[in-house]
Amino acid sequence: MTGPCKLLVLDDEADIVEELTEFLNAEGFDCIGETSPLRARERLADDEDIGLLLIDLRMPEKDGLSFIRDLGEFLPDGRPLEVVIFTGHGGEDELIQALRLGVADYLRKPVDLDELVEIAGRLQQSYFEQKQRLAMDSGFFSRLEELATAIESINQRMENLNGRSTLGAAMDVESGHAGSSIPEDLRLTPRQKEVLSLVARGMNNFQIACELDMSESTVKLHVSRILRATGLYNRTQLALAYEKWHRGG
Repeated sequence: MTGPCKLLVLDDEADIVEELTEFLNAEGFDCIGETSPLRARERLADDEDIGLLLIDLRMPEKDGLSFIRDLGEFLPDGRPLEVVIFTGHGGEDELIQALRLGVADYLRKPVDLDELVEIAGRLQQSYFEQKQRLAMDSGFFSRLEELATAIESINQRMENLNGRSTLGAAMDVESGHAGSSIPEDLRLTPRQKEVLSLVARGMNNFQIACELDMSESTVKLHVSRILRATGLYNRTQLALAYEKWHRGG
């Protein structure tokens, strides 16, 4: 189990609410009752430990189906909540609508108390299992985010190292010592040379795609082939290499 699971009984008849809450509390459940849909809405929004809602299908202020439809307006996505409806007048169509809205079960009035205890216990267990899965998923995604941050940090350090290495190569060019990583004949197509010139100007793939009227995926393909042809590893090296190649040409 992960935390408590409270039960909320919502019915416009105060006697029924009082009877059911007293009975469920005596059976070991943590149960509270409301006769007002507005007050029940506030309770649900304020108390995240409410995991089971027992609601009357027919109420003058707001019917049960409308209340259930509106749950998403004030409850966060993914919050576990099992719903059971009470009905004394509902027909098959209303029950089908309720089930389509995610209602877990229903009870005919007058309520069979033994059946109520069985359903409440079963759905309370379902609620605990959902909470446990959410806790496990939360831990998994938290570890995944930590891993992604670590990988990003490693990539940044590698970029910094590559930048320093490329800077050294550029200094060699400035002092008249041409590096050996750039082939004498680049063997690039005219389109690839256009892409390379825009990479050297610091444009990203999207900007290059707009400039040359091609898809971003095509730009990525050209950049990949340019890197393979030149034997370089990143765009920074390409920009410096282009500068050297351009001056040398």
